[in-house]
Amino acid sequence: MSVLDLLAADQDEDVRIAVAQKRKLTADLFSQLSRDPSPNVRQRIASNAKTPTDVLERLASDADKSVAIEARTRLG
Repeated sequence: MSVLDLLAADQDEDVRIAVAQKRKLTADLFSQLSRDPSPNVRQRIASNAKTPTDVLERLASDADKSVAIEARTRLG
């Protein structure tokens, strides 16, 4: 387990947000953070330039409107 894996599971939302902004995440971490209970974390994943298309497609139907809009914008 990497340091980023541990930080992505941290109880502190700010820590998870910081991880979500990283460009060198694994596909598993993008997927994990896209399912985070915090819409702020999911928003950062949606706005990350390296987020895979399949993750953006899932976020495009997110319950939080701002997350969904960001994902749809990124998908074009």
